[in-house]
Formats: sequence, structure tokens, C-alpha cells
Amino acid sequence: MKKIFIPSENAAELFSNRIGNIVLEKRPEYGSNNSFLCPFLEREDLLPKEKTSIGNYQDIHFWNNQKQDWSFEIPENWVNKSWCFMINSYCRDLEFRNKITVEERKEIEFNIQNIESAISKSITDKEYTLFKGLGNTDWLNGIETDRTYIEKAFGSYSLDINRALKYINTEDPILFQLILKEKSQALYIDDSEEEILLPRNINWKIKEMRKPVLPISSNINKTTDKEITVFEIEILKK
Repeated sequence: MKKIFIPSENAAELFSNRIGNIVLEKRPEYGSNNSFLCPFLEREDLLPKEKTSIGNYQDIHFWNNQKQDWSFEIPENWVNKSWCFMINSYCRDLEFRNKITVEERKEIEFNIQNIESAISKSITDKEYTLFKGLGNTDWLNGIETDRTYIEKAFGSYSLDINRALKYINTEDPILFQLILKEKSQALYIDDSEEEILLPRNINWKIKEMRKPVLPISSNINKTTDKEITVFEIEILKK
């Protein structure tokens, strides 16, 4: 696979508002109830229980109640994001479901149903370019171009490449780039990370690699001296 080196000290020169042949258009003003980019707390069509479950999954607001009395030991780096960890683990690993209590399974399924309901009400108004920085890259060993993969958990991406890079593994920096098509089901969470949540069980593949010009102001290369590998991925119809 091709690798892309991005010297952070030349970030200003690299910012060309282009990623390959894709133009990054100026996004609508935040907070408009008629916009796909309306923060979930401001949406009138979402139920209170849906907003609570989204907030639990995102967990960056002071009012989020991150459950800490799980029967399963939460990894230290996920303690403050316990709901996100438990929901994703529940979706991805059948054996994991047997490690938790019946009551915990009901709680997780309740949140999953609410998030899925909110996503089903959320349709993109146009095409968007999304990014995902990968913290854990071990599962990519042996991954193949053009082979179909399934993401069983909710897919978390950002409209802002620099926010996505905050989650990247600095020892093995890999960035996913995805073109989300118009009229796709996807939930815009809010402005804090410009996060977009995709439905569960998405089929995707890695397309042929390109060398895009990335608008980036991160110092990741300066601190790690590593090259960033960019995977351009594509969502497939079921």
C-alpha cells in the first residue's frame, strides 16, 4: 500500500481545500434545524430517550452518566467512556454478551435501539468527506484491498481531519477516509468533534490507494517521525 508523508511544518502550504479530486465545501452554519448538521440536542424530532442514549455513547458532556458498576472490568483507558466500550463490545463480540449480566444486556440493548432509531431519522442532505483516526491497528494485519468487511458496531467518523487525527495510533498512524453519499443514514452528533455516527453492520471495502493532499495542522509526524497511511474506504450496498 502507498504511504503518504505529511510534514506538519508545511501544513499551511498543504491546506488547499482539496483531498484528491474532492473539493471540501464550506459546511452550513451549525444549529439550523433544517440542516443535517444540526447538533442532536437541538433536534426537535429526537425523543428524550434517544438523546440520552446518544449522550451516553458520546460521553463528553458533564451530564453524561457513565456507568461504573459493570460486572465486567472496563479497560482503564475506557473508564470514562464505559457506555461506548460496552456498546461496541456487545455489537462486535458474541462471547462478550455471556460475560455480562442479563440486566446489563437489557441496558445496552435499550441504548442500541435508541441510537439506531435516531440514526434512522437522520439522512444526509449531500455528500460528505469523513475521517477516522485508528487507535487500535492490530486488527488491520492481513487486511486486503477490495475485500468486503463488516463493521458490526456503530461507525464513528469526523468531518474534521485534525479531530480524527487526535485518535490516531502515533506508532502506527492510519487514517480512514470515507465519502458518505447523499441520502445516507448517518447521525451528526454535535460541534465538539464534528462527529458523525454510522449505522451498525455496514459493509465496506478498501479502494485503491491514492495520494491526497491533506489539510492538516497536526504535529503527529513531528513527534513520531512516522508516515501516515491513508485508507480510502467505500461503503457497499447490502
